[in-house]
Amino acid sequence: MQILAGSVTSLLIASEEDWTVCLQLFVMVYLELGNELMRLEQYSAAVNSYTRAIVLDNKNAVYYCNRSVVRISFLELIFSAVRKVFFHFESNRILELLFEISNRIE
Repeated sequence: MQILAGSVTSLLIASEEDWTVCLQLFVMVYLELGNELMRLEQYSAAVNSYTRAIVLDNKNAVYYCNRSVVRISFLELIFSAVRKVFFHFESNRILELLFEISNRIE
C-alpha cells in the first residue's frame, strides 16, 4: 500500500495498482505535452517534458526516441541559423570586396 498526500486531516491510501495507473497517466501527460511542444518548436520545453516521462518510466524507448528527435531538430535549427549567418557574412564580405575593387578602378 502507498500513502498519497491529501489534506492534512485526511490521507488517501491507494493500492499499488492505483499508484501504477496514476503514474502512467502522468507519463502520458508528459508524452503528449512533449509532442505538442515539439510541434510548436519549443525544443527545450519538449526535451524537459520527455525527460520527465523517462524519469517516471525509463523502460519505454519511445520517450528516449522522441527526446532524441527534439534534440536533432534543435541542432538542425541551430545549423540552419549558423549557415544563414555565414551566408550573410560572406555576402557582406563579397560586397565589401566588390566595393574595394570598384574604388580601385576609379
